[in-house]
Amino acid sequence: MNPIVMKQKGSNNKQAGRDINEYYFGTNPDFDIFCFEELIDEIYNTLSKEEQGKELDFSQIGIEKKNRINELEIYFNETIQENIMHFTPLHGFIENSDEDFRGKFKYVVSTIRSSIITDKDTRLTGNKIERIVQNIYPQNWTYQKKQYALVLIHYLYFICLIGKKEE
Repeated sequence: MNPIVMKQKGSNNKQAGRDINEYYFGTNPDFDIFCFEELIDEIYNTLSKEEQGKELDFSQIGIEKKNRINELEIYFNETIQENIMHFTPLHGFIENSDEDFRGKFKYVVSTIRSSIITDKDTRLTGNKIERIVQNIYPQNWTYQKKQYALVLIHYLYFICLIGKKEE
């Protein structure tokens, strides 16, 4: 099976005028990408009492710099990197989804972003990640669905939709 490449702003891309790091990873046959549609629906229903309409900022920075700003170097190396293999199929699934799903996804991301900010601090810490997962899942979720919620949070961090990006 050929590795999947997902690019993330970083270093060594002179031609495009910005830097790109490439992360290579395979796929996990036990990972069911279609569970994410159900997951987003359930998170959306859980969080739907929050305000909608915020725009998402898709600007990216190098992951090493972002990890340093958010003080997540160790957490990234020990936890998030284990989930990187799921990011490309998740990204493709979101890009190819219908408008209704993308609207729910945008709302879920905005709500998660709002829950990160404490005392005007937008840094994402390991404790905040645990708190977010606790707040978004209903008590009847299986262990697997909770793990998928964690993958979703890690993916959002990796693509710079959540977490602090500026020092």
